[in-house]
Amino acid sequence: MSMTIKRALLYAARTPYGGTLAYLGLVKFRKLFPVNVIGENKNALLLRHPAAADTGHLLLLPKRRIRDLPSLVSDPVTYNAMAALLWEHFDRSQQYICCNLGSRQEVNQVHIHVLKRHDGLKKSLPDQPFLLTNKQCYIRYEDFENTVLLKQALMEGMRACPDALSVLWI
Repeated sequence: MSMTIKRALLYAARTPYGGTLAYLGLVKFRKLFPVNVIGENKNALLLRHPAAADTGHLLLLPKRRIRDLPSLVSDPVTYNAMAALLWEHFDRSQQYICCNLGSRQEVNQVHIHVLKRHDGLKKSLPDQPFLLTNKQCYIRYEDFENTVLLKQALMEGMRACPDALSVLWI
């Protein structure tokens, strides 16, 4: 797919109804929007980001319409399917996981970024289960499937940063 088409699709996905259109295009009508699928299962899809920020930038999405991370966490079947697909392809030494909320979530469909780890991302978490700082919530990648912890982190993070929050599993 040409970069111009990818940029147009990404722009359209950021409009009020564009998240739905992007979801339908990527999940239901893939032949219309050719994407590089890395893996999939009954409830989730992992693909190369159509407008990748870096090499190895992947997107993990549910195969059904779910608006945001709190809604996704409330659906254990879909969340666990996404986690299973992620672990099949995740390389802890090379990647980290990120999901945006509020004004940082530009597309009106939940999606999780799998990004190339860089030297600047070497946060060490103290004994606490998660760390909130500067509109970011850091969680150990091993706790990706711990939805109780994630719900607690989301509640505290959204209380502290109601307009925008990024959750990073490192």
